[in-house]
Amino acid sequence: MYHLYAMCVHHDLRGSTASGHYVAYARDRNDRWYHIDDEMVRQVQWAEVEEQHPYLLFYAAQSPVDLAEPVPSAEEKGGPEARERETEKKTPTLLSFR
Repeated sequence: MYHLYAMCVHHDLRGSTASGHYVAYARDRNDRWYHIDDEMVRQVQWAEVEEQHPYLLFYAAQSPVDLAEPVPSAEEKGGPEARERETEKKTPTLLSFR
């Protein structure tokens, strides 16, 4: 299943993507939507988002990655020796024919 998590909207006055103004709408992990316009960000309701005529849509196969989660350290992953063993398992054996 795919979830819409952002869109780019082009407000054009001349019927061309070469001029006009681009804004974005993005959803956070708590399903709150935001309107992003140059230096201003404001929270909006879904009703405003669904009324737009998007130029570009962004979907994710699942919820966007939680960037707030810490990345495990080498020690938590088993240290450098464990990483070397994992690399050895993944490295294919090269064969030579003469």
